[in-house]
Amino acid sequence: MSSIVNILKSQSDNHTRGLYFYPGAAKTKPSFTSYASLYTQALTIAAGYKSAGFKYNDIVLLYMSSHEAYALHYWAAVLIGLVPTILTPLTNDPKQVEAHLTHLKNLLDPRIIASSELHAHLDCISENSEIYSPEDIIAKANGKVLQEADINSTEDLACLMLTSGSTGNAKAVEMRHEAIQAAVRGKSHALGLTSETKFLNWINFDHVANLTECHLTAMFLGADQYHVPGAALLTNPLDFLQIINDQRINFNFSPNFFLSALLDSFNRELKHNGDLRSKYDLSSLKKITSGGEASSTKMCATLIEQVLAPMGAPRELIVPGFGQTETCAGSIFNKSFPAQEIRDSRAYAAVGFPMNGIEMRIVDPETFKPVAEGQTGELQIAGPVVFRKYFRNEKATKENFTPDGWSRTGDRAYMSSSGCVLAGRDKDSIITNGVKYFSSEIEYMLENAGIEGLLPSWVAAVPYRPEGHATEDIIIFFAPSFDVAKDVNGLKDVVEAIADRVVMYCAHRPYRILALPTEAFGGKSSLGKISRNKVLKAYDAGAFVKFEAEQKLALEELRRAQLVPPETDFERKAAAAMAETLNLDYKFIGRHDNFFTFGGSSLELVRYKNILEKYLGLTEELPLITVLRNPTPATLAPYLDRYLRTQFGEVPDNADDIYDPIVPLQLKGSKPPLFLIHPGVGEVLVFLNLAKYITDRPVYALRARGFNPGETPFTDMNTLTDAYMEGIERTNPDGPYCIAGYSYGACLGFEICKKLEAKNKEIGWFGCFNLPPHIKERMQQLDRVEVVLNLSYFLGLMTEDYAHEISPEMHKYTPEQVVEHIVSIAPPARLQELELTASKLLNWGSIAENLQALARGYEPTGTVSNINVFIADPLAAVAKTRQEWYEKKLTPWKDFTRTEPVFIDAKGAHYTILAPENVVDFQSKMRKSLEARGM
Repeated sequence: MSSIVNILKSQSDNHTRGLYFYPGAAKTKPSFTSYASLYTQALTIAAGYKSAGFKYNDIVLLYMSSHEAYALHYWAAVLIGLVPTILTPLTNDPKQVEAHLTHLKNLLDPRIIASSELHAHLDCISENSEIYSPEDIIAKANGKVLQEADINSTEDLACLMLTSGSTGNAKAVEMRHEAIQAAVRGKSHALGLTSETKFLNWINFDHVANLTECHLTAMFLGADQYHVPGAALLTNPLDFLQIINDQRINFNFSPNFFLSALLDSFNRELKHNGDLRSKYDLSSLKKITSGGEASSTKMCATLIEQVLAPMGAPRELIVPGFGQTETCAGSIFNKSFPAQEIRDSRAYAAVGFPMNGIEMRIVDPETFKPVAEGQTGELQIAGPVVFRKYFRNEKATKENFTPDGWSRTGDRAYMSSSGCVLAGRDKDSIITNGVKYFSSEIEYMLENAGIEGLLPSWVAAVPYRPEGHATEDIIIFFAPSFDVAKDVNGLKDVVEAIADRVVMYCAHRPYRILALPTEAFGGKSSLGKISRNKVLKAYDAGAFVKFEAEQKLALEELRRAQLVPPETDFERKAAAAMAETLNLDYKFIGRHDNFFTFGGSSLELVRYKNILEKYLGLTEELPLITVLRNPTPATLAPYLDRYLRTQFGEVPDNADDIYDPIVPLQLKGSKPPLFLIHPGVGEVLVFLNLAKYITDRPVYALRARGFNPGETPFTDMNTLTDAYMEGIERTNPDGPYCIAGYSYGACLGFEICKKLEAKNKEIGWFGCFNLPPHIKERMQQLDRVEVVLNLSYFLGLMTEDYAHEISPEMHKYTPEQVVEHIVSIAPPARLQELELTASKLLNWGSIAENLQALARGYEPTGTVSNINVFIADPLAAVAKTRQEWYEKKLTPWKDFTRTEPVFIDAKGAHYTILAPENVVDFQSKMRKSLEARGM
C-alpha cells in the first residue's frame, strides 16, 4: 500500500525547495527549511518518539505554537507509524475547554505533544495524561536519527482531523493515505499547479485547507510553500498583498471573509494613500481558491476589478469551491467565476464541478433519487478522496452515509451552467470568519453562562446572511424573564452579556440579538426543542419587525439619555476614529464609551490606531499599548494631547497633575472590580494576559508615574500609595475592594488596604502574587545595573540565567552602555512588540530603580482583614527551592493578617506566573480564591 511517506521521501534530497516560515507579519524575515532538512529533522524527532516508548498506531495529539513545529512533528509521527491528530484552537471559556479536552481524551486516548508555553491550556487533563514538549522529545532522541529501515508508516490511516467540538462533541475524520494522495493529484491537475508554483498559506495546521490544499500538495509537486501566522494577516490584511509582491506568490487559499476584509482594508487605506495600487505587483498571482462559506459575487468582483486586476492579477484568479475535512479540503471547483455569476445575476458563487477523485449527485434527501436540473436537493459525494468513517464513532458514520455508500454533505444544492450551486444547509451550523460553529453549541454555551434575565431553554442561534453582506452572520433570538418594555436597562444588560459571551466563544459579535416572547418562537417540538428554521422564516417574513423596531428605539433612547458626548477635539477625534473602525454611528459614541464594549477586537485595535494616526497627522507611530490601555475617548485624549505636543518638542508643565494611575483593562461585569498593582518594573503590560480571561468583573491596573513626557517618579512610598488609593476610590467609591499586587506591587497593595480599612472601607479580597512581607534586604541588593537586568529578563529580552552570567561584567559599564548591549542582543520581534528603544529602556530602568529605592527601608506593620498568597518558583537569588521560599519567606504573612492567610500554589516562576503558558491555571485559581471570599 502506497503511503504519504513517499511524498516526503520523493523530496528527501531536495535542498533548494521547501518551506518558508514567517515569524510575524510581512516586515519580518522568513526562515527556510528545505524538504531535505525537513526529512532529516523529522527522522531525529521520530527517534525521540521511539526512545520515549511511543508505539505503532499510537494517536499523537499535537498542540504547537508555530507552523514549523507542526510540520516537523506531523512528519515525525507519520514516519514512525503514529497517527498525528492536531488539536483545534481552544476557546477562552475554561468550562468549554475542559469538556472538549475530556471528550478527546476519552475518544482518542492520545499521547500528547504540546509546546511548553501551551501546557497550561491542557491543565484539566494533565493529571491523567503525560504531556511531552518538543524539547522533551529531542532530548529523548539524544542525537540519534531514525534509520530508513525503521520507517514504518501506518497501513491505512495517515492522520485524524478534528471537525469541531468546543462543547465536547468533536468528531475525528479518518484521513487515509489513499485519499490524501488522490486529493493532491486531483487538485494539482484541476488547478494547473506545478513544481514552479509558489504556495502561500496563513491557515492554521489544524485545518485541512493547510494540510492538503497547501502543505502536502506543494510537497507532492516539489514546490516552495510560504507559511505566515494567521493573526498577522488578519490584523493587517494588506500584508497579504505585500508578501505576494515580495515572494512572487502564485497560489493561495483564502475564505470569503478574508477576501472581504482585504477589500475593506484596501478601501480604508486608499482614503489616505491615493497611490496605493502602484505599491504592489501581483502579476505572479494565478489562483486564489476560496471555500468554507459562500463567496459573494459582488464583493469578489469588486475586489478583482478595483484591487487585484489593476495590480496585475488575472480576472479569473478567484476559484470558489466546495470541500470538507471529509474530502481532503477543496474537491469541487468553479473556474469560470465571476463572469457566469454576473451574467446570471447570482449573488453567490456556484461551487462548480468535481475534480478527478470525486463524484457528486443532487438527490431527494428521502428517496435518494436524482432531482431535475435546476431543482434543489441534497448534495452527496463519493470517490477516492472521500473519507470512509469517523474514528470510533459508528453512529455518526452511519448517519453520514446513504445505504449505497454516498456521503451526505448536509448541503442543499442545485445544478446550473456554472455547476453545483449551494442553496443552504440541512445541518444546524453557522460559518463565521470561515470557521464552522454549531447552533446547538452556541445555545448550550449561552444557557450555561449564568446570564441574569435569560429565560432557560428559550435561546436560538441562527445562521443569517444579511442582504448585501459578504459573509454569513449570526442572529441570537432569546426570551427574557422580564418585561423588556418596562425594563430597558435590563434588556441592555442581557443583550450586552449575550454579545460578550458570543464574542468570547467565536470572536464575532452577532448581527442581531433580539428578545421575543415565548409564543413568538412557534412552540417547541415534543422533545422540547425550538425550530430554528421556523424562527428564521418568521424573521424573514417580517413577523418580528415590531419587536425589533421597539427594542432598537428603546435602546437608542437609553443610550442617548446616558451618553456623555466628547468634550475636547482629541476626544472627538478618538470617537470618530472608533466610529470609522467599527462602522458605528458617531453620534452614539460618548467620551466614556469603551472600544472593546462595542465589539472591538485585538485585530481591529491596530486599525483603530492607524486611523487615529491619520486623523492626528502623526509622522511617527502612536504606541499601540497607549491605545490599548486607554480604550475610551476620555482616557485616551490626554495621552494624544501629550503625544502630539511631544512630537513638536513640547512637554506639558502639569504632567504630574494630570497623571492618573488607573489603567482600565476590562470594563464588563457586575462583580466588584479587581485592581492589579504593578510589579517593580512599574508597568502593567504583564496583566494583559490575565485580564482577557476575566469577564464577570471590571479589571483595572495601576501604573507608576514617570512613563509619560514630563512626569516625575514618586519620591516616597506614602505619596505613591495615597495617589493609588485615591485612584481606586475614584473608580469604586463604596467598595468592597478586591486588590492584588504582583511582586513589589503586593507591598504597595498591603499599604493601600490598610489605608482603606482605616477609612472603614471593606477589603473583600487582597491578593499577593509571590512576594514576602519583608523585602528591604532584597531591595538593598538591587543597584541600577541589577534593576535593568531584572527588567530585561522580566520583559523577555534575555533569559534569567544570561542576566546572572553577564551581571559582573555589566557592572563595569555605565547604565547607557548596559542598555545598548541589551538592545543589541534582544530578539528584534520582542523589541518591536514592546516598541522599545535604548532610550525608552533606559527611562524604564530609571523608573524601576526609583521604585526599588522607595522600599529600601520598608518594614511592614499592622494588619489587613485577609490575604491570599500565590506561590511561584522563587528567583535564584532569594531561595533555592519553592518549599524553602514558602516556609522561610512567605509564611510570615500570617503576622500581618487578622484571619488565617491562604496559600495557593501557582504554575511557573516569579517572572512567568502570568505568562501565556501559566495564565490559564493562574486565572482559574484566582477566580476560585475570589469566590471563596464571597467576591
